[in-house]
Amino acid sequence: NKTSAETLGELSGAADVVLCADVIYDSKAGPSIARTVALLLRPGGTLVFASRYGRRGLDAFLEVAVASPDTSVDCAGSIVAGCGLVVRQETHLLSDVMGLGLTEEDKHGLWIMEKLPTTSS
Repeated sequence: NKTSAETLGELSGAADVVLCADVIYDSKAGPSIARTVALLLRPGGTLVFASRYGRRGLDAFLEVAVASPDTSVDCAGSIVAGCGLVVRQETHLLSDVMGLGLTEEDKHGLWIMEKLPTTSS
């Protein structure tokens, strides 16, 4: 079941900000999440994305998210178009209070990405 602008209806291109935290739990989910976020964001919109490093599907998510829309990415045999998001910031998350990122196995990252406005020729 693939998400498209048609299936999102009026939500397509309507979000100023999309917030995703620990949403990838399957290696195949990353590319689908990237495509859905890109469809939801308006040009100039921002994605705030947090995940544990090493999570299955995170690398595929990041690869598809930042690949140019005119580029095809091979994700475990599935060919997916890139989303063209731009990483504005990546940082490690660390919290003594929440016990987040205190061990090597629990390192988390935070990515801030932007969907650039499209230009027409």
